[in-house]
Amino acid sequence: MCIICEKTDMRKGIDGLATLIQDSFELNPYSDSIFLFAGLKKDRYKCLYFDGDGFAML
Repeated sequence: MCIICEKTDMRKGIDGLATLIQDSFELNPYSDSIFLFAGLKKDRYKCLYFDGDGFAML
């Protein structure tokens, strides 16, 4: 599991978050990991993971 500890633009979708993981944090979005993103007020979260067939976002 990876927790991104900075504010994230919650308007981003799967592609935007996967790009953020890869470019800004130099991590592999296709790895066996769960990525958790928090919004500015930290009252909203998005979870992104790759299950082998595609991405799922909660």
